[in-house]
Amino acid sequence: MSVDRRRVVLRRARVEDAALVFRWRNDPFILARSSSQRPVGWDEHLAWIGRTLGNPARLVLIAEVDGVPAGQVRFELLKAGEAVVSAYLVEAFTGRGLGVEAIRAGVVEAARRWGPLTVVAWVRSDNPAGRKAFERAGFGPCQRPDTPAQHECLAVAAAAEESFEEDDLRNAAHYDALVRQHGLTHRALDWGSAESQRRRFEVLCDGLPVRGARLLDVGCGTGDLLAFLRERAIECDYTGLDVSPAMVETAAARLPGARFLRGSVLEPPSELGDGFDCVVASGIFAHRRVQPLEFLRAAAARLYALCRRGAAFNALSAWGDRGTPGEFRADPAQTLAFCRSLTPKVALRHDYHPGDFTVYLFR
Repeated sequence: MSVDRRRVVLRRARVEDAALVFRWRNDPFILARSSSQRPVGWDEHLAWIGRTLGNPARLVLIAEVDGVPAGQVRFELLKAGEAVVSAYLVEAFTGRGLGVEAIRAGVVEAARRWGPLTVVAWVRSDNPAGRKAFERAGFGPCQRPDTPAQHECLAVAAAAEESFEEDDLRNAAHYDALVRQHGLTHRALDWGSAESQRRRFEVLCDGLPVRGARLLDVGCGTGDLLAFLRERAIECDYTGLDVSPAMVETAAARLPGARFLRGSVLEPPSELGDGFDCVVASGIFAHRRVQPLEFLRAAAARLYALCRRGAAFNALSAWGDRGTPGEFRADPAQTLAFCRSLTPKVALRHDYHPGDFTVYLFR
């Protein structure tokens, strides 16, 4: 199953989401489309949260659109190889195909957790919009004796795809090995030269108001961007984020007092926080192998969601030479078109390197 992650990102529900989910469960728009159509009290809801989040036979995912919680997709394992799904978005996010994306992505997550399985959806007969969303997500009619009254049964066969998280681990191992081999050089980051790395930094920072800003550097490597800014006497409140443990360890030893965290932009550590003025990402897409275009789109959406003023990222360009086999090269026009779906305030630069481009997204 191909999962389009352009706008919707799923994450596991947490205890801190209890009040948010409680509000959703009692929202009149959602209640009218639910199976029970019954509001729940706070104590009942807390008991349900306690039973659910620690239950290996249940999976609750929060759907976020541009970083904003928009609904949930929930699974319960009925028996080995079979699960039931329920899904909803709050009213403000309906009517744009986002529910279909959330269902598709959720089915993949369920298969990653439990292996190949049949996923069943019981949709109220008076909820044609819900039925249509499941049908567009690949579900088809099925006959089951346990289908509740006044419901229709739909089902889909699901198999796990290799995940972004597995790609993160592969990338982390790749860069761990490089930094141990090459130390504090551009070769540890897999750049062709120190000059090309610095030029990319110049382009990223020239387009954003980074001076004095709270800055998040995604794919920070060994802290080269922070060193670059300090050389130019550009002060900022800096945080670096990288999937490679060796990179983070090396950066922290190199630049004591700076904040470096290990994690992915799609699954950041809880201590990352938010409220960043500017967010940048340099060189994080070249070695993505699992649905690299979808990863780029999901990452771009998250970068933009995390910024208060602007975000920028670069990528190898499909308009350049053929490059190294196995590298992901994005189409600049296609990338720009997607970013325009996030904000009309975008800019593209393709004038500083024949095989690279940078996109800026502004608030």
